[in-house]
Amino acid sequence: MIAFARIVLLLLADLVALVRLAIRPRQAIAAENLVLRRQLSLYKERGVTPRRLDAATRVTVQSKARFRRTFQDVYFSLKGNA
Repeated sequence: MIAFARIVLLLLADLVALVRLAIRPRQAIAAENLVLRRQLSLYKERGVTPRRLDAATRVTVQSKARFRRTFQDVYFSLKGNA
């Protein structure tokens, strides 16, 4: 039960972060992308292995992937009709 509550709490935190990201200016998002790309290149250069995903992150990734597949299906079906 405690693990479930922790997952729910982390999912709510992800939702709040998503809302915050949705209202950020475009330049801030572009700057963050540059920093993250630099960080990723350093990780690859040093051969650092990523940490394992926790349960809440796994749920978030799966829901985003499901939303993306649904979005892509709708987009490509509309694009094909145009």
